[in-house]
Amino acid sequence: MKQSVLPLLACPHALGSALCGGMLTVSSSAGLPTRLAADDPDELLEGILRCGSCGTEHPVLCGVALLVPRPEEYLRKHQDAILRDIDRHAALPPAARSWLTRRYGGARRQEEYGADFRYSQQFEDPWAVAQAMTENPEALYGPFAGWLRQASGAGPYDVLSDWAQELVPQRHLALDAGCGGGGLLARLAPRFASAFGVDYSFLAILLARRALLHRPEPERTYCLTLRRGQETERPLRAPRLDHSELVVADCAALPFSSGLFDAVCSSNVVDIAGIDGPLDEAVRVLRPGGALLFSDPFYFRDGEAPPGDPRQAIEDGLTRRGLHVEQRQDAVPWVWATYDRHWHLYFNYCLAARRA
Repeated sequence: MKQSVLPLLACPHALGSALCGGMLTVSSSAGLPTRLAADDPDELLEGILRCGSCGTEHPVLCGVALLVPRPEEYLRKHQDAILRDIDRHAALPPAARSWLTRRYGGARRQEEYGADFRYSQQFEDPWAVAQAMTENPEALYGPFAGWLRQASGAGPYDVLSDWAQELVPQRHLALDAGCGGGGLLARLAPRFASAFGVDYSFLAILLARRALLHRPEPERTYCLTLRRGQETERPLRAPRLDHSELVVADCAALPFSSGLFDAVCSSNVVDIAGIDGPLDEAVRVLRPGGALLFSDPFYFRDGEAPPGDPRQAIEDGLTRRGLHVEQRQDAVPWVWATYDRHWHLYFNYCLAARRA
């Protein structure tokens, strides 16, 4: 994590019904030594970010800052998964590993933090993936091949990033809340001076930082699954985002001051995290006159769907929070391949709303 972004961050620790909002500074720790990148002293690889108001300590591991309301609870729940993913995609120094296992190993539980994405889903055009899957996609997929070709460049990420250029005249700072592996951020960030991506999944942020920030090292290729036991290596063509940062955070408790962002994006979040918390926080950190860019397939968990039409529930929620809807587009195809004979397809509802 870049230390230079610290003035933009605010402690997300919960104090009653409000967030602390205190300033974070790098703090020395006997247990978790501070480590900087050898090629960039601004890049904090391990250390503690301490809140000057409430004293909450937010660890940084392999460059990933854990800016969640209760970082100790997060680490107790997910330590096994974090160590597994670090071992696969990064390297944790012995002192940091010892600190993590000694402090959080006793009461850990086998819980995942959720990370359902693939590099092809985030960064590849569906038609290019189809061509990589088989020498003759028209023969294998029939009319679906023509549909894939026509759908190229028209997915939810493309719609939201195009709206950002069209509807946000002052493009200083953007946020992708629930960024996953960074597919939307890769399209959004080049249109702004700076951008943040946050996600609750440690793995998502670890991989997105490799793909988009080239930290802790660049991710230049990925393996596309053709079928069980057979893969093909593909180049990962994602722009390096030098003026962006990615951190682990909760979309219902964002680690930023109010009114900070010119644009806030929420893509495929509310059906997982609920409507009210993410909308409250997205509006809070959006500056007056800024734009909220929203997309979701409304695949809610059991018992969590709003009554009636979810599109109306979202628009009513934005109206109550002082936003006016300026653009709508329904049935935006979001498609990606699991393997050559299995594709996922959702139809997302997209809208753009402006804060009064």
